[in-house]
Amino acid sequence: MVSLWVSSPFIGEAKEQKGFVGYWKFDEGSGKKAIDSSNHENHGMIKGKPKWVKGQFGKALELDGATFVEVQDSASLDIFDKLTMQAWPLTTWDVSFSAQSIET
Repeated sequence: MVSLWVSSPFIGEAKEQKGFVGYWKFDEGSGKKAIDSSNHENHGMIKGKPKWVKGQFGKALELDGATFVEVQDSASLDIFDKLTMQAWPLTTWDVSFSAQSIET
């Protein structure tokens, strides 16, 4: 199970931090490659029919349930300790309270 916790609004674009194993902005605006902005070059291939839409900062990749990003296995992705994931999803459901939990 993967659990993603989204809390109160975040202002500003995330900046590269030491220790990142992957940093995908999904803001390329075209094509089928998701660039990893960390130092590990874990670039992903967008599978399905990507739709590029207006994002908070430039363009954004819209995931429709059939489109996904595949990243090849890499030693840099072998995480044995703590893991933090952050996302800025645009939802169509009511987010009138300050936090949402998304689980898959």
